[in-house]
Amino acid sequence: MRASTLLPKIPILEAVANPYYGSFDGLACRFTVGEGWVLHDDWVELNSASVNNAARELTKDEFDQLFPDVPPLPSTAFRSEFVQRRDQALLAELTAWEREIVRQAMDNHPTVSVAKTIAMLRAAGM
Repeated sequence: MRASTLLPKIPILEAVANPYYGSFDGLACRFTVGEGWVLHDDWVELNSASVNNAARELTKDEFDQLFPDVPPLPSTAFRSEFVQRRDQALLAELTAWEREIVRQAMDNHPTVSVAKTIAMLRAAGM
């Protein structure tokens, strides 16, 4: 059975805190206290203090109206180096099929951690 056939049956990852939406010098941005990303032609990570100080926070609806065609954040966005190493170790413990399920889930929810994704998928029967 393909992993993608399972995903619609699993209620995944909606109740997780996300970075703020904003506008930074007229450009789309996403930010937290410790990290900031601004959309030039592609997402570019900037100094978080700069983004936090200059960004105008928006609701998701306002963000979507101002920036209707925003590509997804890179998979490394809002993930520290420690978290990335931990995630690699967690993924190494999974089968190839389970890794594919996790990858597909995270493609739709790029700001959710691998650990949280695995926990939710396991709770749903993976």
